[in-house]
Amino acid sequence: MGIRSFVAAGHGSPTVVFESGLGHGKRIWGPVFNGVSAVTHAVAYDRAGYGQSEVSPQARSGLQIVVELRAMLQTQGFTPPYVLVGHSLGGTFMKLFAKHHPDEIAGVVLVDARHSEFTQRCRELGVPRLLYHPPEALLNLLQPVPRAELEAAPLSLKQARRGGKFPDVPLIVLTQSNAKARWPGKLGKVWAASQRRMAKMSSLGRIKILDDAGHDVHVDRPDVVVRAVLNVVRAARYLAHRSGKRKSKPHG
Repeated sequence: MGIRSFVAAGHGSPTVVFESGLGHGKRIWGPVFNGVSAVTHAVAYDRAGYGQSEVSPQARSGLQIVVELRAMLQTQGFTPPYVLVGHSLGGTFMKLFAKHHPDEIAGVVLVDARHSEFTQRCRELGVPRLLYHPPEALLNLLQPVPRAELEAAPLSLKQARRGGKFPDVPLIVLTQSNAKARWPGKLGKVWAASQRRMAKMSSLGRIKILDDAGHDVHVDRPDVVVRAVLNVVRAARYLAHRSGKRKSKPHG
């Protein structure tokens, strides 16, 4: 699997696991990580090829990244349940993790993540391809690892569509308001509608739209992200406590 660079802090359950977006490592979560680890156990890491993490010879599809992340968590003794927090493309990876290992998931926070059908919906509504699909010139500017992840993104999104049912766990979708207010034509409307659909993946899901944040919500408003993650942690703890009480009731 190779060596993965990570940071872990805090005590308690569930463990919060952070997944960064394209081109970013664990450092991007700094203020959010500090706020969350004051309340529960938290882990942030660098994917293969980022920071001090070794490059992986495997393809950079979402399922492969989930396999590597889960192996790292198990190797380090970071046992489930997990609250998964993913930004942008990292949100797609966390959705995949939740769909493939639902019994290990206590909650999810998606930070301006892309819906798996966003591209398809843009195509259906005639949104210009350049607005939702990176041109080759942009790909050529990227470092090899982010480029490999971006090139694998269509496959990762397909894996997310086919990944099975999302678990019925506490879910908060955080997204920017800029998409609808400032993005051209139908693009922003498609994005906003897709964010609302993601919040409905769980009966315990809800959405929060931030007026004062861009795509990097966790950088612009770390306080809001910390609050959302801790709300999911508290909800997960409450549900675990209630479930435990039900199991311990005497029968007869």
